[in-house]
Amino acid sequence: MDFEDVSYKEVAPSAVHSWRKLKVECSFDDSDATSVMDPFVDEIVANWWLERQVGFYPLFLAVGHVKDDIAMTGYVYQWGTVKCWKADETIFKKAGEFDNRVLFSYKDPPGNRLVYADYDNWFLVLNSSHCDFQISDRHRRMILKPSWKPSDWLRKARKDRSSVMAVCDCLDLRKADRVWARNKPTQKALLKMGFQNVQVKRYKTPTWY
Repeated sequence: MDFEDVSYKEVAPSAVHSWRKLKVECSFDDSDATSVMDPFVDEIVANWWLERQVGFYPLFLAVGHVKDDIAMTGYVYQWGTVKCWKADETIFKKAGEFDNRVLFSYKDPPGNRLVYADYDNWFLVLNSSHCDFQISDRHRRMILKPSWKPSDWLRKARKDRSSVMAVCDCLDLRKADRVWARNKPTQKALLKMGFQNVQVKRYKTPTWY
């Protein structure tokens, strides 16, 4: 999560917060609204669909421990140099414009209201705007696999990298077993808040990003 959103307490997601963050991440520009609006509008509506399925607005978590799983959180992308792409140019980030993200890791599933989902099939929701997000029961089962136990999901996560995600209704950041920060100033700030086991960890951004 973004360092500016970190606090030494339990946090909960909201559609309003998601909307604001997606506008920033998509480098929203009113003059280019037609090319930018659709992606994050669709993502918010997809979150609402999932909310109806699980009973709470989702806070997304990656499941796994290898680099591909960590990449799902967005932590590894904060060293990317591209700010946004436009039709005729690529705009690069300047000093002070780079993200500052913090990674919170948990050995055991955090919280009681945690639901696993198939990340490989999440596209079925994201790409369903053409049918007004009317997801068939077959596709719902492909995404949520209601007959699966947690052990089935963890087995899939170990076998297929970046294939499993989870959602919960809130997350106690104070109970994280490990915290990663991008630099020493952020590490010191997190330790001052009260967090333990804070490490400075830089992950190389994938070459395709």
